[in-house]
Amino acid sequence: MPEGRALKKGAPGTAYAPAVKRLRAFLDRLPGGHRPPTGPMTTAETADADELRRETLAKDTERTKREQEERDHRESEA
Repeated sequence: MPEGRALKKGAPGTAYAPAVKRLRAFLDRLPGGHRPPTGPMTTAETADADELRRETLAKDTERTKREQEERDHRESEA
């Protein structure tokens, strides 16, 4: 073992508690606080989620078609 680096002899786990306390104090100081518990979605939230899902699906379909057309165009040129 290199000089100056001796193992500390103490009760097992004595360094754990202070480290956890420091981590907990750090987390408590972060902005945002605790998130309230979530429950079932309301009707408006469900409608918004469905609309977003449809929009995303349409965009994905358009992107997939465009990428396929670009691939087909590159392959026909090669």
